[in-house]
Amino acid sequence: MNVYGFSPVKGGCHWYRIREPLRGLAGLGHATEFGEFLTEDIVRRNDTILVHMLHDPRASEAWRMLADAGQHRLVYDIDDNIWSWESGTKHWEYWTDERQELAAANMKLAHLVTTPSTKLAELVTRLGLNDNVVVLPNCVPAWLLRVPRTSPTEFTIGY
Repeated sequence: MNVYGFSPVKGGCHWYRIREPLRGLAGLGHATEFGEFLTEDIVRRNDTILVHMLHDPRASEAWRMLADAGQHRLVYDIDDNIWSWESGTKHWEYWTDERQELAAANMKLAHLVTTPSTKLAELVTRLGLNDNVVVLPNCVPAWLLRVPRTSPTEFTIGY
């Protein structure tokens, strides 16, 4: 299996929802790569495309084209309830009806939806967006939890 993780955003979500799962798959012998763009070469090299919270109109069109071609497994990852923000917050203002509709349409096209919580998995299913939803919890790598540290100078910076 060759998997490409498409994520135009960096940070914690990219790390825990794209890079860490792909690192785990690579450890099992699968070819994985990730990046900010989805090109024809990338599509040609990979049989599975993983996206996180895809709602951009142009990228959504590419997602639709991949679904129509039927030659790739499409995995949509969502880690926030985009339909329930407190009024007046930056998230409420960001997740417009159009963005929510694009995200929902993209989930419907996916072969699999992944999410970190059972509540969100149940919501995606209840909304009729996808019946194939799997919970993949966010987690901290086991090596980071090792106590005591092997060296007094060893330290970790995170959030």
